[in-house]
Amino acid sequence: MSKIENLTMTNIAIISGSHREQGNSHRVANYIAHLLQGNENKVDNIDITKVPFWDEGLWGEESLAKKWEMWEPISEHLKISEALIIITPEYGGMASPIISNFLLIASSEEIGHKPALLVSVSESRGGAYPVSQLRGFSSKNNHLCWIPDHVIIRNVNNFLDEVNTGKESYTSKVLNYSIKILLEYATALGYVRQSGNVDYEEFPYGM
Repeated sequence: MSKIENLTMTNIAIISGSHREQGNSHRVANYIAHLLQGNENKVDNIDITKVPFWDEGLWGEESLAKKWEMWEPISEHLKISEALIIITPEYGGMASPIISNFLLIASSEEIGHKPALLVSVSESRGGAYPVSQLRGFSSKNNHLCWIPDHVIIRNVNNFLDEVNTGKESYTSKVLNYSIKILLEYATALGYVRQSGNVDYEEFPYGM
């Protein structure tokens, strides 16, 4: 499958939410990174598997702060990103704890008013519930903007076998289309962030 290129360079952060070192979500993340690699796109495949679960150390609680030093390079990558692709496996009908934790930790200054493509991965015929969960409950305070399109990769092992041998499927076409739309949103929402109207001091939280 041909790689996806954009007319202007876009910084894209890919976040995989598998708890397993060789999880299929990581394999999907690597495949998407391959699609995006090119002269016009900068891709960061960000590893969040070692990120601690949220506590007050993230807010500067001295006794807990040391372990959060590892978040600083992730934060810097997120701040320069213009779009995100967030991949979650379905665990018991829910998004993975790693992804939920990431979206709890990431701040408006890091991902606010940036477009994100949601990709849900299932080894069978599932995948819809994590989409509903994350669309409904994950962007109130961080101001992340899920784009209208999302991708559910069902029977992920078959999907990966197909795309790795160059075969196209409806799902692979949807994925390519959705990434192209994400890149357009990256350009459009850049104007929003640069408008001067975003005010996180007076309005840091959603309703």
